[in-house]
Amino acid sequence: MNQPLSAPPRFASPDAKKIEPAGFGIRFLANIIDGIILGVMTLPISLVFGRFQNKAHPSIKLTILSNLILLILAGFYYAYFYSKKGASPGKSMLNLRVVDFNTGTNPSFQTAFIRDTIGKLLSAVVLMGGYVIVLFRSDKRAMHDLISDTQVIRLK
Repeated sequence: MNQPLSAPPRFASPDAKKIEPAGFGIRFLANIIDGIILGVMTLPISLVFGRFQNKAHPSIKLTILSNLILLILAGFYYAYFYSKKGASPGKSMLNLRVVDFNTGTNPSFQTAFIRDTIGKLLSAVVLMGGYVIVLFRSDKRAMHDLISDTQVIRLK
């Protein structure tokens, strides 16, 4: 069901603007912006979990639990923005949208949640290879895009 590497996006822009697949650099910048926003939002949780850690002998269980909670919160953050607005605040600032690969519409909440939790974990597994493939694909889709059948586009 994947489109060939050289094919253009399969849909017309919902905003009737010219679209193009978003490249690695601009997507990376959008993730930095969103990371700052998420960092501020989740700082209280990190501080609470940090308060209960023994600094000399940190608890693996507590570390896993706190990271799991932070991952789920980030999943909800992205899923909300992608399903309701088509872009997270970072992507929106840079004229990027996450769309369903086949229709060009906003992904469902469930699709966006899976994309940004399970999909991004898998993208990071082997030396961030699931992210790096964006550099080599003409459709600029990362592994998490392929898993969730989405694409990040840039509106011109």
